[in-house]
Amino acid sequence: MKYFKIVIIFMLLLIMLGCPVLDANSSGNVHISFNVNEERSTIIPEVASAIAEYRISFSGGPESVDPVITTNGSISIDLAPGIWDILVEGLNSSGQTVASGLLEDIVVSTGSLVTEEVLLDPEMDGTGSVHITVTWPDEITVESTDITVYFNSDTAIPMSSDTITYSANSLIYNNPSVASGGSHWIKIHLVENGTTTNQDTILDSVHVYDNLESSAVYNRSSSDFIPQSSSSMILANHLVATQLDLKAIPESAIIAAKDTLHIAYGHTSHGSQITKGMESLVGFMSSQGYDSNLFAWNNGGTDGALDLHDYAMTGDLGDYPEWVDRTRYYLDISANSDVNVIIWSWCGDVSDYTEQNMIDKYLIPMTLLETEYPHVSFVYMTGHLDGTGLSGNLHLRNQQIREYCSDNNKVLYDFEDIESYDPDGSYYGDRYATDACNYDYDDNGSTSQSGDESPLPIDGDRNWAIDWQNSNDINIDWYDCVSVHSQPLNANQKAYAAWWLWARIAGWEGN
Repeated sequence: MKYFKIVIIFMLLLIMLGCPVLDANSSGNVHISFNVNEERSTIIPEVASAIAEYRISFSGGPESVDPVITTNGSISIDLAPGIWDILVEGLNSSGQTVASGLLEDIVVSTGSLVTEEVLLDPEMDGTGSVHITVTWPDEITVESTDITVYFNSDTAIPMSSDTITYSANSLIYNNPSVASGGSHWIKIHLVENGTTTNQDTILDSVHVYDNLESSAVYNRSSSDFIPQSSSSMILANHLVATQLDLKAIPESAIIAAKDTLHIAYGHTSHGSQITKGMESLVGFMSSQGYDSNLFAWNNGGTDGALDLHDYAMTGDLGDYPEWVDRTRYYLDISANSDVNVIIWSWCGDVSDYTEQNMIDKYLIPMTLLETEYPHVSFVYMTGHLDGTGLSGNLHLRNQQIREYCSDNNKVLYDFEDIESYDPDGSYYGDRYATDACNYDYDDNGSTSQSGDESPLPIDGDRNWAIDWQNSNDINIDWYDCVSVHSQPLNANQKAYAAWWLWARIAGWEGN
């Protein structure tokens, strides 16, 4: 993710009108100012404090210029008229480069003051360090035996490891040698001594870069130790719909899902966001270092893939009673006797259902099917956003589905909830968000968008998925894929949550 940037500004103010005149007998002035934007949403190095000085090098111009070293926040230098390349490096106290940025083809003309912007990116190749501190209050007792620490692996790090330091009220994870090159993850699970339910889990991504320390301090309170729910409901919502959540699933749980599940999925266009996201996820996770076949799926489960029959039943949940009849017909075919998961999605019908419609046309029929086919896990689903907000009928009916699933320990894929949050946890459901990820940015009480197939926000509104994609790295923090009626990030999150759901249905206890 682009969590920080160091900005070098070159100000350009042409004194003479017309085209620049490259007069070698005079000069132009380049004023450079340095800024560090520390805004971020994960664990990254403190770049500003790591940089002790800046080195600015010049090349390509009509004459040789020695590099300039500065510890100040700005610098001005006269350069001969010409076309210059300017390299800016941030150096630590040992003189090592920790970040750099290059400006190319900068035109300096007589009497000019030049303005440009360069982003200093951290060095990707090499080794960095990770330092994580967790504290908890005196009234909470957590023994070393009640702690598990994971870093980039579903195998816990032994508490006797040199990387872990434990005391009565704190835990320190200090790894001085971590390969740099993007994102890692850490999970720390704490259980209050003397209880079996009061637990706290810290799960975060860590970006590691050469010659830099990525650090964070988590000061936990007693309210963070939450009783573990005794409900057997399985809920896939935004809390399990990030890349980090997917990476936290043990590989053994993914393999178990592929070995045991035979899934039939009925849907129309909106429901394809799940499977289209899952299609492109295969290559994306392979690029992240995972086995190229780990997240593969197809109809039949050949070559070690998950057995998922896409478009197994035609139509969607709005086609009542057809969807019920088609489900029975499909399950009664002898060739489908191994199917043990049925999942249907909605199109837009939830928006128009009354409370009684939802009972008669969805909740009761699903419960009857569960009774008729006890060996099958039936996955309930909420409907997609429609821009009517929290007081709209769509949200009320979705809440009706949630409450029914919670009261009756069902399996729920919360489609609406997943597309109401961005990966950083920012909520848009109370801002009249739509299935396209557009939302009421100008606070006028409604969301306006163009069209339906590729709807973009208009009239002062914005799209949270586009904004997030533009501010984060493609092929690292998100991946491109087909996402009908919406944006790729939405389908990314739908795919992450789907795999979490498959693992849970297959027996993984979750986290």
